[in-house]
Amino acid sequence: MNMYQLVQTAPSDIYVRGVKFSKPCPEENYRYHNATGYFLCVVETAKTCRDLCQQLGCNDRYFMGVIPSKSDKIKRNYRCRCFPEYHVCFYNPLPKRIHDID
Repeated sequence: MNMYQLVQTAPSDIYVRGVKFSKPCPEENYRYHNATGYFLCVVETAKTCRDLCQQLGCNDRYFMGVIPSKSDKIKRNYRCRCFPEYHVCFYNPLPKRIHDID
């Protein structure tokens, strides 16, 4: 008997209204958004994202990340996200359909 019911939901960041990303970083404090964990600018390298995350205590990398955390390769329209309560850092593409880029 399965005790858990699987509920299909869209990613939670789709429901965050008014979240806009500027491009690119750096900006003062990289405009960190506490509610979503996003840095509200385009972060162009995985290394920069890792450094930003570590400043907030996010020392673990998301296990599905395919870009090496020390990579200096420029990536256009990538976002960085930190969840301090879980110590996890994410670096992935920013879909235009989800968030606007100023």
